Amino acid sequence: MPADDMNRIIQSPASHCADEIRIHHHQEETEPVSGKRFISILLLLCAVGISLSACGAQEQARFRIVGYLPDYRFKGTDLDQAALLTDLVLFAAEPAENGEVQLGKLKNAPWEKLWDLRDRHQTRLILCIGGWERSNHFSQVVRNPRLRVTFAKSLLQTLQNRKLNGLDIDWEYPRTPEDWNGFIALLEQLKSDFQPHRYSLSLTVAPWREVPEAAWKAVDRVQLMSYDYGQQHSTPQQALKDIQTFLDRGVPAEKIVLGLPFYGRHVTDRKAITYARLVDRYQPDDDSDEVDGIYFNGPATIRQKTQQAIESGIGGVMIWEIGQDRPGENSLLNNIAITARRGRRMQIHRTFRRR
Repeated sequence: MPADDMNRIIQSPASHCADEIRIHHHQEETEPVSGKRFISILLLLCAVGISLSACGAQEQARFRIVGYLPDYRFKGTDLDQAALLTDLVLFAAEPAENGEVQLGKLKNAPWEKLWDLRDRHQTRLILCIGGWERSNHFSQVVRNPRLRVTFAKSLLQTLQNRKLNGLDIDWEYPRTPEDWNGFIALLEQLKSDFQPHRYSLSLTVAPWREVPEAAWKAVDRVQLMSYDYGQQHSTPQQALKDIQTFLDRGVPAEKIVLGLPFYGRHVTDRKAITYARLVDRYQPDDDSDEVDGIYFNGPATIRQKTQQAIESGIGGVMIWEIGQDRPGENSLLNNIAITARRGRRMQIHRTFRRR
């Protein structure tokens, strides 16, 4: 993920349609139903119908909270917290020279616990391939038609064998037109292969890099690594700029997912520190974003960015990464989940009022 995350440092929510509306049962009335009560009942039934209809379309419309879990965090991460996520991304496999998928340490993932998380909370399990220091063979694989076919088959087989729900590709980075041509061919092949299985396909990119139209059209979501900029490496203002950049390029809003960092960086030497360690060391205020020369996103800024994403109409937010969060009241993931839940309820309320 972050290009210079050499220190290996860097949690997320899901909600279900049952939370959106509650139907209370009362004792049966014996008196005749008045005209006004009849109209009220009809309006209530309409509201219920609208909400149930929305539930049926939630896969398309719901606000996603996507969180990465790197293989080096398996032992220290509370998977119960990941129940707040809509999508848990397992980081990361990589392509081998022969086009096969190398799972590496992901082979030792707590698969039974992950499948149980998915079954109990409907949290989608996504395989990530690529990332910093795990993208070495992308170019030679995608530019060779034979290796590209092998790669696509291996990816599909891996999702099936590991009972996963989708794939995230984080190639850092395609550098030449030939790279992009081969990459687009791969994405289009995967889109076709995944469709019968209803696997999702996402592309994770640095917002300052160009992404050809054919690439984002071939995927379900484009995840923006909106962090690791200058001194203040991930501001709310920069987040809005990144969203607007991709909207201006023609990417549909519902495909865009905004990246949020659960780590801070020193404004001069760029050294990184997890949010959990930062809180333990400095106990910053809820609305603080900088301490001892370290810029980070505190709870207030995380809530602001999540609200910006909701109001922008984009598809959700993405977290790098959940193992960097802190449990308890200061949990950034909890703040995202609460903000997203409130945002959805406000949107439903406005929909009812318009009707």
